[in-house]
Amino acid sequence: MTETAILSLLLAAGSAAAEPAGSFEFRAPTGTVSIGAPLALEAVARFPDRFSLSFEPAGQETKPVQLLDARLGAVESAGGRKEQRVAVTVAAFELGVVTLPELSWTLTAPDGTRETLRSPPVRFESVGPEPDPGDPSEIRDIRGPLGLPWWAVALPVAALAAAIVGAWWWRRGRGTLGAPSPRPEDKRLPHERALDELRRLRQEEPPPKEFYIRLTDILRQYFEGRFGVSASVLTTSDLLRRLREVEIDRSTVARCREVFERSDLVKFARRLPSAGETLQDCADAERVVNETAPKPPPEPAAAPPSFGTRSPK
Repeated sequence: MTETAILSLLLAAGSAAAEPAGSFEFRAPTGTVSIGAPLALEAVARFPDRFSLSFEPAGQETKPVQLLDARLGAVESAGGRKEQRVAVTVAAFELGVVTLPELSWTLTAPDGTRETLRSPPVRFESVGPEPDPGDPSEIRDIRGPLGLPWWAVALPVAALAAAIVGAWWWRRGRGTLGAPSPRPEDKRLPHERALDELRRLRQEEPPPKEFYIRLTDILRQYFEGRFGVSASVLTTSDLLRRLREVEIDRSTVARCREVFERSDLVKFARRLPSAGETLQDCADAERVVNETAPKPPPEPAAAPPSFGTRSPK
């Protein structure tokens, strides 16, 4: 083989080795998206045609964005390169500008060679949901004062004055009213109170939004009583971080995170769960309480049987 041929082979091998694995391009999202609502992102992956593209969601760190779905679309080949469409669906659970971090995609060749292709981060803005005019729990803008005729003010004032005078005469003739009996002190432990309230919630079956508001409130009040964390004023992510700090089992924290995330979808994104989903979330909440409740002390060992001494005759 001539020196020219050898040099050509070396140059070809070097250019092949230096060939970039590929590129990944997301179409920039426009506008804003409601918190908890799914956002569809479109992308194009380009890579050498000897590779095939795949994606494994397990182990991908996407906080504060949740990855809902990732699908590979049609592939086109031209000039030794492939171009493949990709659709990714995400949801944000924090308000403001959030970022979907880099995702790792795998390129696999027929000979088993594997390379990693990273998609760029994507930024978009998450906002609160639009208010529902038919929902009485929605917060509305403050309206200006209404003009009232004089009698609309005078009549209530006169009625109030008459009620005060009547109460004074009644007290004078009958004595003072007895003080209301105080409410009995709740001596239940935090986990006992939480389990009782979860059972009552499951039996009452309120509307989905009220159900999940009460469900998360029960868990937050339980964590405050059990671990002393200010759960009622913490965001979901901050609360989960505090639970990890008090050395709760990782699987229990993960189960708690799933319950809070599904609750946020119902409360903020108006997702309608099925009856089976609400029962499952209530059961998961009970499991979280049972797994973190204080363990009962071990029972003392039974004393050995005593055999009395026989008295001499």
